[in-house]
Amino acid sequence: GTYGGNPVAAAAALAVLDQIEKEGLLERSRTLGEKVLGGLREMQDRHDVIGDVRGRGMMTAIELVSDRDTKEPMSGPEGNTIVRRCLEEGVVILKAGTNDNVIRLLPPLTIDEGLLDEGLGILDEDHLDLRHARAAAERELHHHAEHGDEGDRQQQAEHHPGAITEEQAKGL
Repeated sequence: GTYGGNPVAAAAALAVLDQIEKEGLLERSRTLGEKVLGGLREMQDRHDVIGDVRGRGMMTAIELVSDRDTKEPMSGPEGNTIVRRCLEEGVVILKAGTNDNVIRLLPPLTIDEGLLDEGLGILDEDHLDLRHARAAAERELHHHAEHGDEGDRQQQAEHHPGAITEEQAKGL
């Protein structure tokens, strides 16, 4: 069948498992995961926008809410603002969840602890301040209303100077 075992793939998988064991990556995932969860819970104490913190190992998440008491999910534009602002500072985070209001963190198991701390620090800055997220989302919506798609392309070009436009891509 098409899904039969492949000896080369099986050998590669066994080599990966050996490396995980040699480098103690399972225990590292547990240790660093506890550190990340602790840091996220401290952020939750400071930022009302974090309704829940959860995770297992290095895969962790924070649920973004507009109201912590009712657990009303944060709106998409506000969450997108947080994701974009973190990306602009070099931290890649993903939004997920049924309501698209969960920020999922999944750093590599081999990440340097200093780099991990730096990334968490960037997330903890005013990016999680709901007032800043709402103000930035309002500016973005206003910009889009004034400039339409052309304004979006111009704004993207300013934030990603090496990127090519749709028109340039069509010519490739």
